[in-house]
Amino acid sequence: MKRRTAILAGIAAPTLLGTSHLALAQEYPTRAIRVVSPSPPGGGGDVSNRVITKHMADLLGQPVVVDNKVGGNGVVAAMEALRGGPDGYTIYAGSNTTLAAIPYLMKSTPYDPSTDFMPVALQCTIPFILVVNPDLPVKSVKDLIAYAKAQPGKVTYASANASSLVAGSMLARVTGMELLNVPYKSAPASMNDIVSGRVSMAFVDIPSSLGLIQAGKLRVVGISSAKRAALMPQVPAIAETVPGYELVGWTAMCLPAGTSPAIAKRLHDVINKVLVRPDVKDQLAKVGFDATTMTLEEFASFMRTERTRWARMIRSAGIQPE
Repeated sequence: MKRRTAILAGIAAPTLLGTSHLALAQEYPTRAIRVVSPSPPGGGGDVSNRVITKHMADLLGQPVVVDNKVGGNGVVAAMEALRGGPDGYTIYAGSNTTLAAIPYLMKSTPYDPSTDFMPVALQCTIPFILVVNPDLPVKSVKDLIAYAKAQPGKVTYASANASSLVAGSMLARVTGMELLNVPYKSAPASMNDIVSGRVSMAFVDIPSSLGLIQAGKLRVVGISSAKRAALMPQVPAIAETVPGYELVGWTAMCLPAGTSPAIAKRLHDVINKVLVRPDVKDQLAKVGFDATTMTLEEFASFMRTERTRWARMIRSAGIQPE
């Protein structure tokens, strides 16, 4: 009899645990949720975060507040999110830089994206545009290659994240250009120096650079996606000049590891509901972002694949961890 009771208790325990997780998710959230982002205010990631979190708050019935923590290739924001703990009230708004590339760019990092965070939802995929100082005698990728080869080591490119670093390094490697990299803490700071002429060029996202482009302070010479973007159909894909060239980034939301899977699933479902809304898709498309949805299982698989892909691209570009 005692053995039978023990067996029944063993069967009941997981059921009760699952029930408690479900009850927790049904009650969640009971207070404001903080979304910690490594993107600077006005940057591409920040724009998409604010579009999405506005509608998340409506569906969840609680405020969802974006908290920008810039610096350290996204490490500052990641560590801040982890300090929030696995209670579902601190979300990390990461990207291909912070959730896939960072272990291959830094010799040591205080967190491991594959074990310290649990996937919640992919948000957007993002092409990057190659911008130059308008005073540079360059109006196309072909012009840039010829100009840089005529003065090796004198043309500089800014990098503020893995995307801009890898994009610039890859282009230099496959075309034979000798470019000098200048690292920055944020994309806006790098663009200011391109405008002033301190740096020659950079790969940047569309939202953070659009104002300067429209004002004639930056010139666009190419886009990193395999094909031209609907938002800028006049801008040629770099692949039109450099066959096979392609680099597309992404943004995503994750939770500290150990958070209730039921809470992760609730947030996943809410975010996906937001991303399929026509008005949200349109808002994101207007700044060059493509709203993208996956199941939780698909997203977890995507993250694993992306870590392998970024590791390969970083090695191929000749980038050494620092």
